[in-house]
Amino acid sequence: MATIANLAKQKDGSLSGTLIIPSHAGQKIVLTPVEQKGKGPNFRVAIGAYEAGAAWKRETEKTTYFSVVIDEPALTRPIYCALFKSPDGYVLLWDRPKAKKNGRNSDSDSGEF
Repeated sequence: MATIANLAKQKDGSLSGTLIIPSHAGQKIVLTPVEQKGKGPNFRVAIGAYEAGAAWKRETEKTTYFSVVIDEPALTRPIYCALFKSPDGYVLLWDRPKAKKNGRNSDSDSGEF
């Protein structure tokens, strides 16, 4: 797994940090809370000044995290990652998708790391 951003919680409940992926290095990322309506996302993700994704709360027997999807025109495909609480705030982690049986990479968010 690779850390692609470290985020800090802000007074308004949003999480903000700086991306450290090569295509967006140094760009600000902000996750803004969304009022829950059914199965909608818990956060909207913005990179710079535009909306670039969303995050949904996930709970397992061992942990709680947010499944995050980032997609915007400069990316060749969506980035599926996970947001976890860390001792210093929050960390956004990415892991290369598992290979399918035919040898191609999976584009789906299996939730596995």
